[in-house]
Amino acid sequence: SSDLVLASYYHWPWLSRWVTARIAKPRDENVSYVATRYLESLSIPESHLDSEWRRLEAKTPVILRNMTRNMELLATIIETSISRGCTPVLFEQVHHPALLELQRPIEDTYRLHLQSLIEKFRLSYLNYREDIELNESHFADHLHLGITGKEIFENWFVNEITASAFVRSADGGACCES
Repeated sequence: SSDLVLASYYHWPWLSRWVTARIAKPRDENVSYVATRYLESLSIPESHLDSEWRRLEAKTPVILRNMTRNMELLATIIETSISRGCTPVLFEQVHHPALLELQRPIEDTYRLHLQSLIEKFRLSYLNYREDIELNESHFADHLHLGITGKEIFENWFVNEITASAFVRSADGGACCES
């Protein structure tokens, strides 16, 4: 719909452009949310990958130390969005399954804080893990989805967005209706 109204903020500007383009033109095969450099499996030596896992795991204490403050900042973003007439929606970021296990204390603490925010603000929360399962083979490296992971996640994501009540056209009707 050319009347689509979609206000979004992302840390990654390219993702913001991608979301708007994907919702405005569902199933446009010329639009991708994954940088092309990640679409092929990378030839990463095992020693380098192990080093990366250790580096990411070592960040756990710092992330935990800052978790409360980060969640307070997220609450401020949510409050500001609501005060400006926006309907905030939280989406679960894709994580490599090995990273989730390495950073289990972060995951557990984050879930407690997140549930509190969802209840407090009555937020919509889309968690891909409830609908699709991504495993090691779906990743190009330790952080980025590869071709098959991209296709699985992108199809789920676009379907969730286009089927949702929180994407509306300027006249108040749901966009992307069939």
